[in-house]
Amino acid sequence: MAEYDPEKIAKRLGRIEAIFFPDSIEDDGPRSIGDEPSCVEKLALPSFELREALLELIFFQDDALVSATAVNDLIPLLTSSNKTTAERACDVLFKMSQKPAERAGLAQHQPLIEAITKEIKANRHGGQAKLLATLANIAKCPAGQEGLFKAHTIPELVGMLRNNDLRIVSYALNTLYTLMRHLGRPAKQAVRICGGAERIVELIDREMSEHQKVPFQPMVLDSLHILAFHSMETKGIILSMGGTEKALDILRYSQKAEKTALTALKLLKVLSVEDQNKETIIEHGGIEILIDYLTHPRSNISMDALWTLRNISDQINQVENADPSKLMEVCIKKLSSHDLNHVISAAGILSNLTCNDYINKTTFVELGGVQAMTRVVQRASSKDGFRDDVVEPAITALRHVTRDRGDESGELGSWAEKARKQCQTLIPTVTQLLTGPQSASWPTVKATIGFIRNLCHDKRQRELFMNQDLISKLVQLLTSAEQEIVTGSDIISEGIDMIDIAEGCCGALQLMARDSDPRKRIRGDNILPGVIVLLQLDHSNLQRSVAGFLCEMSADRGTREILYKLNLEEGSSLKEDLLTLLQAESEATVTYAAITLVRLTSYIKDKDSQSIEIDKVREQMVHIIANRVGDDQLDNYAPDELSRFGYDSTLKRPTGTMTTDGTMRSIYSATSGSVFRGSNAQSPVPSLSQMSNANYSVYEQEQMTSRDQPDFGFV
Repeated sequence: MAEYDPEKIAKRLGRIEAIFFPDSIEDDGPRSIGDEPSCVEKLALPSFELREALLELIFFQDDALVSATAVNDLIPLLTSSNKTTAERACDVLFKMSQKPAERAGLAQHQPLIEAITKEIKANRHGGQAKLLATLANIAKCPAGQEGLFKAHTIPELVGMLRNNDLRIVSYALNTLYTLMRHLGRPAKQAVRICGGAERIVELIDREMSEHQKVPFQPMVLDSLHILAFHSMETKGIILSMGGTEKALDILRYSQKAEKTALTALKLLKVLSVEDQNKETIIEHGGIEILIDYLTHPRSNISMDALWTLRNISDQINQVENADPSKLMEVCIKKLSSHDLNHVISAAGILSNLTCNDYINKTTFVELGGVQAMTRVVQRASSKDGFRDDVVEPAITALRHVTRDRGDESGELGSWAEKARKQCQTLIPTVTQLLTGPQSASWPTVKATIGFIRNLCHDKRQRELFMNQDLISKLVQLLTSAEQEIVTGSDIISEGIDMIDIAEGCCGALQLMARDSDPRKRIRGDNILPGVIVLLQLDHSNLQRSVAGFLCEMSADRGTREILYKLNLEEGSSLKEDLLTLLQAESEATVTYAAITLVRLTSYIKDKDSQSIEIDKVREQMVHIIANRVGDDQLDNYAPDELSRFGYDSTLKRPTGTMTTDGTMRSIYSATSGSVFRGSNAQSPVPSLSQMSNANYSVYEQEQMTSRDQPDFGFV
């Protein structure tokens, strides 16, 4: 045991006393060497702060305990039949609720909160405003929020929102706002059930002075934002009561009031995910209003405006008289922003605007959007900094503008070809994106496949893709998708159906197979057995894509040999599947299947001299056609015409008869529709006329030319 030393103990007590009570100790000079501060000086300020904190805590607890004790005596006074006594009790409660310590004591007393709620409902005297202010103060602490919710104060607070006294309305709304923010879903649901959304919408354009609007309107708009978040019903209520238009009017005239503008934008951002609100925003000039806020100095305001525009951008093309050209110009400039969130939103807007809209696609290309978007993809696709949320909308937009479906009259423009040339530098980048979902998500992979398929319409770009080993990546993806489709293990991944992936791969391979070298490479990957299995799936787009791929591949004798062997395998249904596709609704599918079938049967005839089987297949083809056009027209289809049906890379069926001068004449009217019709069709059924070899060569050349049109064979 250490030896007891009274002197040491006295010195230690002296130092402690000097720390906590510095004024009671006479300064006998520094106890440090030179300019170095002493230990006491180092501890003086922290110890002082600690002492003050301890005193505050003690006094706080004392005040809270006193308040909790006094509440028991205040409740009878508050509920007294004497109005003067009740009003004085209201004054005392209000003053107590303004101090944090006393407020904490009030919040923990549930009977008091219930008594205040009853007094508000009774409205017996002039202290109602102070009671509401007391509840607003109590709601500032967690215990008070729970107590208010348990005391069912929300219905009474909602009822106060129609009061003529703006102070009472403000206190009630403030309390509701606090409860919804901190209690979340239960409080929001209670406000909705009591009709709170309708009452708050009415407050948006309530008459008041400009000075009063400054704190009031932001709270109204933010309350609606909280209620509408994740609630389609509340979004509908706000729309039906004109809340969407009112929020737009506030934005139109409140650019200087930043807080009001910010809360209005937050509300519109939530409302703009619902289709009817989107239309209302667009029809009431929302695009122009929101564009004006894109240049606001506060980043959160400009970002909310941009996000709202992204939400409504998928409906802009559906609204009449909507002009998105200015929005497209702004978004193209945003693609070069240093703020990644702006780039993501701008790319999403442009992706939506260029979807199925000929004018917007043309505008996008003319404004230099292709080059800007190409640079975005390249920046966001680096190995160390890949951003899927940037690449996916950017690639989707480029996929839209590299495909020309024609305008309303069907006339094709030159912008798609121009866009494909400008995207040529992206070929190495997009080829690497096909490595699977490890680096890119399935939505990005799907968009990339479609983009690649569009680029493959140009021979020069097909050569570049060959140099990037595109075929092996497409084959790998197709094999993976085919296995999941057949086994049914995981046919939908990240919202993408593997059937769509298989269809896109087959479409891209079909275009690559227009050249002989890619066809050799594809045959070497032994993909044909797996592709043939996909013909049996009842999916029209996939069947069309697979049939087109087989049609292009069958141009080579090597592919026909493979198909011939597969057809001979036990259990093979290749021939039957192709015959079945002759009854498909898609004209392209029927054409592809007929060409492949004729090539296959002709190869069998040359190889095995099985003319009997060939005649049988042709007879089946004739009967299938007869079932579609009517038995009375069967004589119009001579067997030898079927062999000419799509000879050697001819991917389109005749749309006219050959005249004596070697030109084509239309064989059905503009209203006749498909070349296949039921037996009750009113318009005449076309026939494939007999052609001389010389005339047929002219027709074949026309067909090979029409094959290069990018629209043929795709939905």
